[in-house]
Amino acid sequence: MIHPLLFILSFAIFSGSYYQDTDAPGRYEQRALDILDNSRALFSSFDTFHAEFEYASSSVGFSQGLNDGGSLYTKGDKYYMRLDGNIFVSDGSTVWSFVEEINEVHISYVYESEGIITPTSLLDNYQDAFRPLWIRQELHRGKDVHVIDLVPDDPHTPFSKYRIAIKEESGMIAYVVAYDRQGGTYSYIITETTINPDLPDALFAFNTDDYPGIGVIDLR
Repeated sequence: MIHPLLFILSFAIFSGSYYQDTDAPGRYEQRALDILDNSRALFSSFDTFHAEFEYASSSVGFSQGLNDGGSLYTKGDKYYMRLDGNIFVSDGSTVWSFVEEINEVHISYVYESEGIITPTSLLDNYQDAFRPLWIRQELHRGKDVHVIDLVPDDPHTPFSKYRIAIKEESGMIAYVVAYDRQGGTYSYIITETTINPDLPDALFAFNTDDYPGIGVIDLR
């Protein structure tokens, strides 16, 4: 499954691969494009980025409150995300997906991975795949934000839409909500950000020696 927070950070900001219609989009589409362009320019100026976030999911007949949340670190096409003990890491060419509950890691190449979408893969494969639409301006935790929906052109994608809120004053992401086609939602609320932290390259590689008895599924 695509992890929506990584998807949005890559898709809506780093890559600029969202839908852009050359035939003068409608007023709400154009407003969404302008806001996304500004945020993309902001994030593109960062060498590294760190975010702390809260996470919640729900499905039909079942709801789940906020859990302990997680952390996300990015450096170019490299990333490290921790969510409830699970770890998702890429050095830009290889992806490691570690599931703590079963002490197992899946290893694949970035271009083969269906679980994570990186800035590079978006540039290569996801051009003109979404239509952005400005929905409204609202107050979120004391900050004015613009709410934008990203709707995929392909009706067979796992998610029917992604909702992203961007702070009006700073251009930073406030929250992300992904809607799957079975009625479930996955919400990520950004609680803290750090611009250009010092991140060692070693952070973006997974060392199986640190996990005694780990199961390794190498799909390369």
